[in-house]
Amino acid sequence: MFGPLFRKHQTPEDLLKSATQKKKEGDLDSAIGLLRKAYREIAKGTTEYPIEAYLRLPLYLQTAKRPEEAWVEFEKLLSAAGRRNDPEMIAIDCQIIYDKMRLFLKREGREPEAARCVLMSRLYEWLMFYLQKRGIRKKDVKTKWSAKELVDDCYDSLDTRTKEELTTYLQGELSKFPELDFPRIWAGVGRLTHI
Repeated sequence: MFGPLFRKHQTPEDLLKSATQKKKEGDLDSAIGLLRKAYREIAKGTTEYPIEAYLRLPLYLQTAKRPEEAWVEFEKLLSAAGRRNDPEMIAIDCQIIYDKMRLFLKREGREPEAARCVLMSRLYEWLMFYLQKRGIRKKDVKTKWSAKELVDDCYDSLDTRTKEELTTYLQGELSKFPELDFPRIWAGVGRLTHI
């Protein structure tokens, strides 16, 4: 009798849990709607949520066969992460986002693009370790060996000439470590690998 008038306000946590339940039930459209509602509620408050809470939306969109929308959400997350005030948190969030983008692209059958995400994730990981003073030194990252290792790990199927060009390009970019221009690296790697 008093239902709508006295309905309890749903917290972001409630909405996130409901989204999980709807996904388990196979109702992806409702799950996606609940995630978006949860994010609007989160934006109104002061509590910070880990990046993993936000990565659910692009993954749900991919499951719902809406990959273009999912990719837009990944790009929004990268943009939002870059606006944070803490360089360490930027590095952590971007490393995680690029890793999820890698998985997304692998599931879409887009292996060459997934390799570029591995490379970006690795660069953010190096930056994160450097900022946390966890065994990454500037002089080690700036070597040709570091660029070659990165290319060999991420791009095993590239021809030798392209690998050499990519190694040279990355060595130039890594010479500026830790002041890396990540959007330029993303574009440059894409240009050299023809993605």
